[in-house]
Amino acid sequence: MVKSLKRLSVFSRITTMGRALSFRALSSLALSSLALSSLIISSPALSAIIIDISVATNSNTPEAAVANILNDTPDGVCATLNSISGELTSDQNHMLVFCDALSAADESTTGPAYTALSARSFTSITSYSANSFTSFDIGDIAKRLASLRRSANITTSKSAALFNTDSPSTQLFANENNSQARDGGATGGGASADEAGGLNDNRLSGFITGTFDDATQDETSTLAGYESSVNYLFAGLDYRFSDSIFAGVAFKTLSGDISLDQNTGAIDISDNSFSIYGSYYNTQNIYFQSSLTFGQSAYDISRKIDFTLNNVDFNETAVSNPDGNGFSFSLSSGYEHYYIDTGITTVTDISLAYAKNDIDAFTEKAAQGFNLNVNEQSIESLTSKVGIQVSKAVSTSFGVVLPEFSAAWKHEFNTDGEEVGAAFSIDPAKTFSFTTDERESDFFLTSIAASVVLPHGIMGFIQYEKLFGIDNYDKSTLNIGARIEF
Repeated sequence: MVKSLKRLSVFSRITTMGRALSFRALSSLALSSLALSSLIISSPALSAIIIDISVATNSNTPEAAVANILNDTPDGVCATLNSISGELTSDQNHMLVFCDALSAADESTTGPAYTALSARSFTSITSYSANSFTSFDIGDIAKRLASLRRSANITTSKSAALFNTDSPSTQLFANENNSQARDGGATGGGASADEAGGLNDNRLSGFITGTFDDATQDETSTLAGYESSVNYLFAGLDYRFSDSIFAGVAFKTLSGDISLDQNTGAIDISDNSFSIYGSYYNTQNIYFQSSLTFGQSAYDISRKIDFTLNNVDFNETAVSNPDGNGFSFSLSSGYEHYYIDTGITTVTDISLAYAKNDIDAFTEKAAQGFNLNVNEQSIESLTSKVGIQVSKAVSTSFGVVLPEFSAAWKHEFNTDGEEVGAAFSIDPAKTFSFTTDERESDFFLTSIAASVVLPHGIMGFIQYEKLFGIDNYDKSTLNIGARIEF
């Protein structure tokens, strides 16, 4: 992905949540290390898990994986370099300097080196994808479809009972309709067309949404700690074919960055995706909807390798530029209930969504003997969701305002961790791998929102969404958008 766009500071202050303090990550690491009979220390260059070589072969951590491939005798990377009788390349010599320092160092001081050389940094992309990519497209489409239903219900006779017929907003829409009729505007086509602002008068509508998404991942025994900030624009067109059927297309462009803890690296993200979606009203209250999305991603990665071992300083920065692609598909159904004369509407919905994101294999550059070849990754998600939304239509002199609260329970069926595999470029046949933490099977989303529906088919909204229930992970999202009929 391309370099992150500069976000407005006001939105940064709104969306940036309290970051997890570093002692929380260190406490989690301490518990993991005690279970492995390992020692946790702090280094001026890097705070990291210190691997006890005596238990490294039994540990599922990035540090244990790289320690084994370096120290294995007679087939480890260091042993192989020491056995070469001919002239070594500059990259091989660079690694051999490290191997000599490693063999002379006390094992209790090797942890920062193993962390810096491991593939831990790349788990940030794995975690980011697993926790976020399904909601970016599927969730965006769901919000758009809900917006269409809400606008249609307010401006059609199906929900006329929500309002006092003498209210300012009713008169406002009525006056607009009468003006359209006098000017020769279309008013035919059924009850909804006869309501001012009815969507059969303007079958085509467009929308645009800006989203600011912030997340924090605490470091665990297998995952890198990071903070991510992502901004994206989501825009599209949809068309109402009848009172009960509409469909649309949308395009999203995303940019953002992942900042790794302890200043160990950064990742710039970009993504472009295309979606098609549709909805069908079986009855006045029941709806079915679906969406399909395809996307292409790019990552610009810089991995800082900075540590001191046996009084020898190592300071390199590895860079890489992998690409990725993915798709998602969702099906959902819901029931809307209107409480007559109150303006209150409740929506209960269930959905099933599948998403997959592939990250291509890639090779690092610029870090001499420390460059890694990283294997392809494929992250899959299959989730169900059960949710409820409660909104109230408030009539005003300028339009209809709808405050809304929603809550949803999501279940992840694919909770297996992802395997991360790599090899040093100077010895690509010797691969090492580990498996990331299992994903949470159950978590929750809540949101508060406000929408306003104005004459001439104009609608705007703002929404704040918060995720709960994923250990060591925190995420919040702000959406601001508008829609207009043509």
